This record gives sequence, C-alpha cells and structure tokens, in this order.
Amino acid sequence: MHPASIKNTVETSLAGQSRVSKGAMLLLVALHLITKIEWCYSMLAVNPGIIGPPQMHIWTLATGGFVETNILLLVGDLVALAFAGGMFEPLWGTLEYAKFIVLVNVFTCLGTALTYITLYALRQNLEFLFFPSGGFCGFWGVLAGYLVAFKQAYPQRRFTVGGLGLALDCRLGPLLFISMLGAMYGIDIMNGSSPLMAAHGALASWIYLRYYQEKDGQRGDPSEAFTFADFFPAYLQPGVVILSNRVFKLAVFIRLCPKKPLQYDLSAPSSIKITLPGASKSDAERRRQIALRDLESRTQEKQSKGSISSMSIQESETGDNATGSGANEQGNNTSGGNNIELNEVVVKESSGENKE
Repeated sequence: MHPASIKNTVETSLAGQSRVSKGAMLLLVALHLITKIEWCYSMLAVNPGIIGPPQMHIWTLATGGFVETNILLLVGDLVALAFAGGMFEPLWGTLEYAKFIVLVNVFTCLGTALTYITLYALRQNLEFLFFPSGGFCGFWGVLAGYLVAFKQAYPQRRFTVGGLGLALDCRLGPLLFISMLGAMYGIDIMNGSSPLMAAHGALASWIYLRYYQEKDGQRGDPSEAFTFADFFPAYLQPGVVILSNRVFKLAVFIRLCPKKPLQYDLSAPSSIKITLPGASKSDAERRRQIALRDLESRTQEKQSKGSISSMSIQESETGDNATGSGANEQGNNTSGGNNIELNEVVVKESSGENKE
C-alpha cells in the first residue's frame, strides 16, 4: 500500500474521535510496531521479577497494558477505544476520562504482578517471576474497566442476542468477560495473564468509580445499584456480600478504600438522617441521643403550650359563670329585703287599728 493511502486511512479513522481516544489508539499502534523488535518487548512488557530492585523496570506498569502483539486483538482494542471514547469522554470530561484509563491500566499491571509474586511465594516456581516469553501485556484491564463503567452509566440496560433468544444484563458483563477469557485459557487459546488482567482491571475501575471519581460535586458513587455484589447473579449475591464485606474491611485497613459514611434514622416516621463520615460508634451514639432529647423537649413544649391555652379558656368560662350567679344571688337578696319591709309596715298598721 502506498504511504499516502495509509496516511489517508489513518486520518479518516481518527476523524471524529476524542483526543484521549486518538492518543490511546496511536500509543497502541506505536507500541505494537516497536515490539516487533525482539529486545523491545522485554523492555515494555511487565515481568514481575524485574519491576523492583535491582533492575527497577517500574515503567512497564504503565506500558504493559498498551502492548498488544496480536494484530486481531489490536484491531479489537481500537474498536473498543472508539466506542468508549464517544460514550465516556463527553460524560466525564477529557481529563477524567484520561485519568480513568491511566489509573486502571497501571493498577491492572500492578495487581497482576503482585498476584504472580504471591503465586511464586506459594509454589516456588520461578516462571511466575521471570516469564519465558519476556512478560505479560495486553489491554484486557481497560476493556474490563469499560464494562464496569458502562454498567454504572446504564444499570438497567439489557442486550438480546439475536437468533439465540438470550437476554444479557449489562451488570454481568465484567463477569462474563472474565469467565470467557478463563475458558479460552483453559483450552490454550489465551495465556493465563489475560483473565487475571481483566479481573484486576474490573476491580480497579470499580474501586475508582465507587469511591474516588468526582462528578457533580460528589465523590464516588454510593448508589445501591453499583455495589460489588450487584455484578453477580442473584443466587450468588448473599455469599459475595459476606466475602466482599471482609475484603472491604481489609481494604479500609490498608487505606485502599475510605470508610463508609454512617447513617442513622432518628425515628421511623421521620425522614431526618444524620451522616457522619468516619465517626466512631460511641460518638455517633452520643450525637443520636442528643438529637432525640432535643426532639422530645420540643414535643413537650408544644404539648405544654397547648394545655396552658386550654386551661386559660376554662378559667375564663368559670369566671363568667361565677359573675352571673353572684348577680342572681344579689338580686334575690334585694327582693327578699323589700318583702320583709312591706311585711313590717303591714304589721304596724294592723296593730294601730287594734289599739284604736
């Protein structure tokens, strides 16, 4: 193919793509071409035994995820980048989207390398530290991270597989992707690092989106639709919740994840909630008791004010009745006195007549 036609094809392919997607695509293609040189692959792929001292090939944690040796996998990575860039970069912004790719890629390579170091400590097999092929690589972690991000953006989306009549829930996408790579490793189509990188990429992206990503003035995504257990089928979720809670406590202990904010419902009919991020249980209970006492005192004040007003009304009614009865008694006494005086006059007149 003529160089001019290659240039036109590349420009046409990149037209309309986001800036981050263009940069990632160019990096994938460039590293694919560079690794055709034999000694370059071992300098760019991740080899767990030499990322630390004395060799200190620590840069491979950043380059390993962008090294793709298979041309078909490279094409698939470019297509995924094109779709993901058009979906997430307008949603998150250029800087946040670039940060997501970099962090997921680095922690994918780091987590996979630590897994191989742990396997070496358990089995004492040097092949876990020094890969005969020169190291592991691939864009698997970021691809799994895209599936996690898609589940966050569209939690209720379902896909129907045409002709098979299967409806797939997008929340199971990361699990199905990792399981597919594991099955392909079992039949020697993929190497063992592929499902490991995908698993670490999905975990890294979930931790970042769940606890650290800043969006709309909020840090992380605490919604119930984005819990770790929600990535598994319903019949597995109870066991996953128990296991994930224990792992979460360990992650908080090593400060990989922040503590969950504590929420207390002060009363059942009330919607008032107090959120205390990082507060101790004793301090939270003390605050709760203070709030309850304040609520009770306000209720009692309202009740006492109501009783006082009712008593005032009763007293005024009683005073009116007493005034009326007093007036009646006074009138009766006056009429009675007049009757007595008349009787005395009559008696005196009658006595005078008798004397005469």
